[in-house]
Parts: sequence; C-alpha cells; structure tokens
Amino acid sequence: MFWTPVKRFGKACAPLVMIGSIASDKDWRCIIRLDFAIRLAFAAVLFAGGMARSGHAEDSLATDQQRAEAVSLFQALEANWAGLQYYDVIATEESFSLEPGGKSMVSTSRYHLVGDLEESQYLLVGSGGKEITSPDKSDPWVGRVIAGFVLDSSTGMGWTRSPGLHEVIQHVKGLDQPMAMRTALARTACPDVRLIGSRLYPSQYFADVSFSEHFRREFHQGSDLVIQETGDGKANVIQTFLVGESSQVRREYLFDREQLVPLRIRHFTGRRDALNLKPDRVEVIEWMETNGVVLPKSIKGQKRSAIDRSTGELATEYYDVSFTWKHVNQRPTETIDGVELLNDIEKMQAFLTVSEVEGEPAAE
Repeated sequence: MFWTPVKRFGKACAPLVMIGSIASDKDWRCIIRLDFAIRLAFAAVLFAGGMARSGHAEDSLATDQQRAEAVSLFQALEANWAGLQYYDVIATEESFSLEPGGKSMVSTSRYHLVGDLEESQYLLVGSGGKEITSPDKSDPWVGRVIAGFVLDSSTGMGWTRSPGLHEVIQHVKGLDQPMAMRTALARTACPDVRLIGSRLYPSQYFADVSFSEHFRREFHQGSDLVIQETGDGKANVIQTFLVGESSQVRREYLFDREQLVPLRIRHFTGRRDALNLKPDRVEVIEWMETNGVVLPKSIKGQKRSAIDRSTGELATEYYDVSFTWKHVNQRPTETIDGVELLNDIEKMQAFLTVSEVEGEPAAE
C-alpha cells in the first residue's frame, strides 16, 4: 500500500483526493501568464498539418484484413497500459483560448495522481485556476477551484471537500469504486492516464465499464476502421462513426510502428458527403519508455468550438500538458495518509510541487 491506514474510520482506506489551488489573485496572475506569441506560433504549425484533405478512401469500406490490423494496434496500446500496475505522476497543463471578439482565457492546472491497480487504491491531489480578459473590462477576472474527494474502495465510503468548505464531509453511499473514480476525475477534468492515446486529453470516459471493456467498445466493434501505411515506420488508422442520417465523426490516429502508440490524433466532424473536412481538434503526443511501459511525456493540442452556431464563429484553445513520472511499477517506501492530506492545505500544496530531479520532492 502507498498510504497508511486511516485509523479513525476503523480500517484502511484507499483515498482519492482532489483539491484546488488557494493561491492569491496576484499569485495566479503571475502563475498563468503565458507566452502567447510562442503558443500561437506552435498552434499555427500544428493545425497547418491537419488542414489538408483527410486522405483515406472515404468511399470504400474497410476490409476484414485492414480492420484486424487496425484493431491489433489498439490492442497493443491496451496491453501497454495494462502493464502499468503502479504509478505516481504529476500532470501540468497550461491553456489559452481566444474568441473572435477579443475575449481570452488563460488557465493552469496540476494533478498529482498515484494509482495502485493491484490494490485498487488511488490518490489524487489537483489544483486549477483561470484568468479571463474581456475587451470591455479593464481588470481580468481571476477564478480558483477548491474541491476534494476521498474514496475507500474496500467499503464504498467517500469523503468530499466541496468549493468554499474548510472541512471534510463523510458520505456512506456504497459507492462503486470504478465509477466513483471516473466521476471524481471528471469533476476537475483530471486525466485518466491509462486512456491517453485512446481518448483526447483529458482522456476520460463515463460509462460504467472496465478498462478492457472500454477498448473493446471503442475499437473492436461498431465503427469503420481503415489502416494506411505511411512508409516511414508509421501507420495511420482512420476510425469513422456515422451519426444520424447525414453526419459523421472521424478520428485519425498516427501510430508509431515501433513503440505501438499514437503520435498524433486528429478529430473531425461534418457531413457524410464532405470531401475536405477540417479538423476541429489536433493532439500531438510525445512518449518515453520506463520500466517496460511506454508513457506520455507531453501533449500539445489545439481545439476549436462553436460560440455562436448562427454565425459560425469559433473559439480556439491551445493547450500544453507535461508529465513528471515519479514512480512506475515500483512502490516507494514512504506512506501517505490520504485523509490527513485532505485536511491540510499546506501538505496538499507541497504534494503538488515538481522537483528538478524526477522522483525527488522539492519546492518550486
């Protein structure tokens, strides 16, 4: 186990904790000030590669051989993540969004996740904040999030710390552990790391199904899969869903044939008869290998969303996520009391720091 038993509840708990930042407005303005010029330049390059014609035979159905080959790549991705039995990782995200009228938003978030899948124990500490600037206002609006959730997977008991509250509230509801875990992650847009590569960041799913069932439903049935070899050690897998009578959703996964993970994901929506769909989201993933598991090192992405369907105006968001993997399939000797951590803001803040040397805690 990676934390000590919570003695006041009479038995060991498997805590899951989420908490937002308590930094001051002035601190947040310093923390979330990004270099917009660099990010806009990156985004222009990123989407320039995604504006071309989708490029696969839209009018042909996948052959059985093509489909089997495409499914095998997702099975390899699933097997890679199944090899992750213990992890301790810090994910840091910075994002910037811009609307046509000049309104902009900058946000930062950080999540420290610890998962012991053999023991079905999870711990999460997270912080987040945003700054919104409008042309008609002189001062930006700065917001912060404070929330907490603890889960005992052996009993289904939960503990919550909601925004604005300074105490932990205990709930006894017979919580279903897998579903409660996913719900807690979704409340703060925290990633489920094992879904990175199969889902766009923050990589979540809400169905009450197992990890393997997610992959089976997502890639083994119900959609058209086509594979194209690129000739440079990569393969492009195109997945198409038909929506209603006239629409389609398409995802394109560019797989590295050696590491068997997607290097890029592009997401398209539009009419079935569209010949030149433009991606509404593009994500580039950099990977590394640690202790036999291929893990994400960084994610850079851009997404577009409609703010006024009548005029077709779009808001654009750019995001940059980095991962610091502290422990992978190796349990540390130190233990953490999750409920005690939830009750101490200073300990939570310390838990969120990223050291210069991976695996060694240090103040930033």
